[in-house]
Amino acid sequence: MTLDLLQHLPLDGGDRRGLREMHRVLRPGGVLLVRTNAQTLPATPPDPEHQFRRYRGRELRASLEHAGFTVLRLGRVNALLGLAEIPRDLRARRERGGSYTGLLAVTRPGPFDGPKRAWVGLEGAAMMLGIPLPLGRTYLALCRR
Repeated sequence: MTLDLLQHLPLDGGDRRGLREMHRVLRPGGVLLVRTNAQTLPATPPDPEHQFRRYRGRELRASLEHAGFTVLRLGRVNALLGLAEIPRDLRARRERGGSYTGLLAVTRPGPFDGPKRAWVGLEGAAMMLGIPLPLGRTYLALCRR
């Protein structure tokens, strides 16, 4: 399992090297669960200062397959969170400048924090049923070696 790791690996192919290593150490037939950031609105380019990226689905799938994995499921989650976070990201970009709006960005808590978290459970159920979501801040990928 890798949670929020890939987006922080070196931008010069660190994610692909990391996935190849995960493939190497995972037993044949083993599964890998990947959670990583999805490209959202406003779209942001990779940030070399913070070594941070957001993925598009086909890019993440290509990296997983290049490492030797078979992608069983790949989908977005955190759709409601994604919509609610657009104003936060725009505010962080305006206040901080640059393209990074992740953990280091200064934000204020909002009134929708509780309902956003409750929605995540429903999104997870949809993903397990194979129902794709058109948007979301996070990709989940289930892969087999």
